[in-house]
Amino acid sequence: MISTLDRYLLRRLISSFAVVFLGVVGLAATLDLLANADEAVEGAEKLGGLGVYLIARLPLIALELAPIAGLLSALVTLLALARSGELAAAGALGAGQGRSIRALLPAAIGFGLAMYFIAELAAPPAAATLRAMGLEPFARLARPTEVIWLREDQDIARINKASADDNTLIGVRIFRRDADGRLTEEVRAARAERAGSNGWTFHDVTVLPADGGPSRRMNVLAWPRPLGPGSFGLLAAHPSELPMQMVRDLGDHPGASAKPPFFYELWVQRKYAAPVGAALMLLLAVPFAGRMTRGRSMGWPLAAGLLVGFAYFVFESLAMAAAETGAISPLAGAWGPPMTLALATATMMAFQEKPG
Repeated sequence: MISTLDRYLLRRLISSFAVVFLGVVGLAATLDLLANADEAVEGAEKLGGLGVYLIARLPLIALELAPIAGLLSALVTLLALARSGELAAAGALGAGQGRSIRALLPAAIGFGLAMYFIAELAAPPAAATLRAMGLEPFARLARPTEVIWLREDQDIARINKASADDNTLIGVRIFRRDADGRLTEEVRAARAERAGSNGWTFHDVTVLPADGGPSRRMNVLAWPRPLGPGSFGLLAAHPSELPMQMVRDLGDHPGASAKPPFFYELWVQRKYAAPVGAALMLLLAVPFAGRMTRGRSMGWPLAAGLLVGFAYFVFESLAMAAAETGAISPLAGAWGPPMTLALATATMMAFQEKPG
């Protein structure tokens, strides 16, 4: 049952988060629009206006900034209550840090679920809209869509751009390899058109043998083999832009992408771990508020809490980078940071609790 104290803490936290979140996201959206104004205006003309760009950017900005906004709002709320003596009064009545955790737990769970559903339901169509504008969804500065890499048996293909209907490819390079993985030749085509259900027709083709022999040029080359999955846009997108099921599908069909299966397993785990880490950021404020005494300045505890939060983001990025290269397992890369954050929060609380 939610007590009066729980409702009071939740109400203070939610009101603080609304102010901080709207302010941070609004400022970030404004700066993003100023930084990418030329590209945004040019791309938005294709899809109906600048408002389309702003609407598409908002879910992605929210995913990036909501965790730090949650930490900041929790720190401000609890430190203000500690400074006014309200937490000390509650503690004198037996409501310690564990009670604060219990009070904030519904907000943390709701926050994590909101992050999960934004990533699953809002971010993928928003990212697809930005890519249709020719912009890179998660880049700080807009840039052309990344090239597509894929593997078909022993061959590796590089495609500069695919049409929206997946029937035309621009700038195709096929690196042909033998059974031992050694390069035998490179096939370059300025353009490829889909021919039937499986084959392609390459135009303006150059074939470069790996042994240094003379190159061969031809206007048209029939390529009777498929290239990649049904949607090249799926391969052009980063796993962070895709729903979980699509990421699972790519991991289950390793021949469709140049990325190894563990890369997609990492991002499947990341889809679960990221909301957990965001929820834990709210609870991180509790031990810092426990160090506050009445009338003391909020500056140092607030700075220390934010410093720990930023250190967590750095650790999270390093763990993901290590897991993407295969240096550590996908489970360790995705779940190591939130589990470390939970352990650090519990340790700080344990050292502050005074025996009765």
